[in-house]
Amino acid sequence: MKVTITLLFTTLLVVSYLFLTPYLTLMSLKEAVQAQDGEAIAERVEFPSVRESLKKQLQTKITNDLLPSGGQAATSPAVALLGTTISSSLVDNLVDDFITPSNLIGLLALGKSDSSKLDTIGDLNDAAIHSASLRYGGINQFSLWFDGEVGGITLVFSRRGLRWKITEIRLP
Repeated sequence: MKVTITLLFTTLLVVSYLFLTPYLTLMSLKEAVQAQDGEAIAERVEFPSVRESLKKQLQTKITNDLLPSGGQAATSPAVALLGTTISSSLVDNLVDDFITPSNLIGLLALGKSDSSKLDTIGDLNDAAIHSASLRYGGINQFSLWFDGEVGGITLVFSRRGLRWKITEIRLP
């Protein structure tokens, strides 16, 4: 009987932990954004993964713009290849420079890239993170979707040990 109660209690604790930790992570992230604490945000972001995901998204967008749906280059294959090569190094440098804790404050707060445009703490309290929707992608992943000024942004969190970290940002 004691073993059954202990097993049931342990199972309940594990399930509660798995269910509640994403919400606790989001609450602490919101507090870090409101405090404009770049260090606290940096602790919750896996920057290499985020940068890679953004680079891939931007490269795909640029490639799709240079190569329309027909698969034929807009001008010529050589121009498309040159454009893709140049854009690749440009995107790499821009993403590496842009994805910093201070810029993420603005992105997470209101979808703005400059957090200095936030006039009052009320702007942060009214941030779109209030109207976010959460979706689990398994035991070790969940996504947070919210509206920014330019469209929906999805933050993908992955479990790293016992903590959750932002590993991907999906742009509209």
